[in-house]
Amino acid sequence: MEEAGAALDRRVVQTLFDAWTDDIPEFSTRDSAADYLVRFLKRRSVTARIRLAGGTWECELSIRSGRVSSASAETRALAIARAVVHADVIPGRRRAIAQPNPPAKNRRVRTAIRDCAGCGIELKTARSSPSGVRYCNLCGWRQIRIDPQQRAS
Repeated sequence: MEEAGAALDRRVVQTLFDAWTDDIPEFSTRDSAADYLVRFLKRRSVTARIRLAGGTWECELSIRSGRVSSASAETRALAIARAVVHADVIPGRRRAIAQPNPPAKNRRVRTAIRDCAGCGIELKTARSSPSGVRYCNLCGWRQIRIDPQQRAS
């Protein structure tokens, strides 16, 4: 069984990424770094089911055709890291997780440039989206946080 630490973190990077130029995150010990792995896998159509059962964390990785790997550990981050490392189960074949998404067939998203109604910054939006007032993330957040009485005035 792999123990949490730098060696396991390096194996996670070797399993998922071709190259990693920055410092390797503590995938096996920090929940925020493990959450990054879960989001990365989700973008590649890999589902991570994580649950706490009887004091032990269990992580199961699966794709449409079935389960890729599973692992358990004392901590959530360690269970995720172990499952990722175990996902390369067939030697000599491309890793199930690292395979790129299939290319889109002649699907081209047309974009339009619109300005934020709050600060004026340029925003790229899908051309098919309905016209109307657009806000950047910060101005949109400010709009939500404003008191409803101030909005009316």
